[in-house]
Amino acid sequence: MKKTLFEPLKLKKFRILFSAQVISDLGNWLDFTALLVLFAYSWELGPGALASLTISIGLPGLILGPFTGVFVDKLPLKTVMIVSDLLRALTVFCLIFAPNFYVVLILIVFRGTFTTFFDPARQSAIKLLVPKEQLLKASSLSQLSLNGSKIIGPALGSALLLFTTPQMAFLIDSISYTVSALLLLFLPKMEKEKQETTEKNKIFKGFWKDLREGLVFISNKKTLLILILFNGTVFFIVYLFDSLGVLLAKDMGIEDSVFGIFISIVGVGALVGAITIGQWSGKYNHLNILTISALFLGIMLILTGLGGFGYLPRIIPLWLAIWFIIGLSIGTISVCYGYLLQLHTPQQLMGRVSSSANALVNGAMVIAPTIGSLLAIWIEVSGVFLTSGLLIMSVCGFVFFAYKKIRIGGVRQEGLAK
Repeated sequence: MKKTLFEPLKLKKFRILFSAQVISDLGNWLDFTALLVLFAYSWELGPGALASLTISIGLPGLILGPFTGVFVDKLPLKTVMIVSDLLRALTVFCLIFAPNFYVVLILIVFRGTFTTFFDPARQSAIKLLVPKEQLLKASSLSQLSLNGSKIIGPALGSALLLFTTPQMAFLIDSISYTVSALLLLFLPKMEKEKQETTEKNKIFKGFWKDLREGLVFISNKKTLLILILFNGTVFFIVYLFDSLGVLLAKDMGIEDSVFGIFISIVGVGALVGAITIGQWSGKYNHLNILTISALFLGIMLILTGLGGFGYLPRIIPLWLAIWFIIGLSIGTISVCYGYLLQLHTPQQLMGRVSSSANALVNGAMVIAPTIGSLLAIWIEVSGVFLTSGLLIMSVCGFVFFAYKKIRIGGVRQEGLAK
């Protein structure tokens, strides 16, 4: 019988971890919708406050990510995830009583800090709990949860806010983190982890030495370094235009009701990408798939920019197809990246490597939207999309030649060794 994408769910230990992630991810996006409504409608705040919210979400991962990874590699993963979930539940519960947006931003920073512990611990746990031959499918399922929650979470949040207040959404989000923590209690003790790290933990090398060990590993493993820089750069470019989509649609004469469909179709494309890669890409080179996906993303962004300038017909089905491919490409990149990161990273360094890599993406989330807004003033919104596409195409070319050079260098070294 042919193995399916859901093969890892037959493992009880992964099923528990995945269930906890699904509940937590849904809560994240339900919570985000409530925050937007609270800022924009209840408190009638402007773009500056909304930008501050985005910065508050990404800042902890940017600053603390590389450091928290050290603790993740030293501490029991199960304990780290449970404590992180409980602290996030407490923080979100406090949002119910927040009197102003300054307090909200502080609480969001605290929640982001606890998330910098949870995410690398979850990544490390996946590698530990799932056999190597099922890692790709497990990574795909993890991305399914992340991307699916971006579609279902806001929809649930919007429906909930029709009948109640943002504060009720915060309460439900707090409950979701608590349920996630309770599920994680049923995870096994991860005996294999203890066997692998017991020898290492006999002599504590010191925090800064451990931090340096992770960074040195990344810098010395050229393929991994290229992979992390590539992913960080691509998502920096994505965040350049991400918040400008609504302005582009408005400039193109697309109604606000139709724009909601465009947002959904991007999410659907990301889901299809995750499913496709997880189910059918096992025998292919995933670095090549990642590069080709980024290439398609660049082409679609160039077409989007040209369309904004009026060089392409404004036919709704055409633009739905283009934005579907944008989502498909982003979903494919995310799955391939997550799988390759786990494949090239030893278990004992998984926390440090993944958290350092996440710091780049969080940095992009903090910095890129501001740069994108400034570029939109200079070269118009359509110009930002066009420029983003050209930048991604350039990055793809750089990665192709850099990886080719590494492979040629590796072959030469093997020849000399012989």
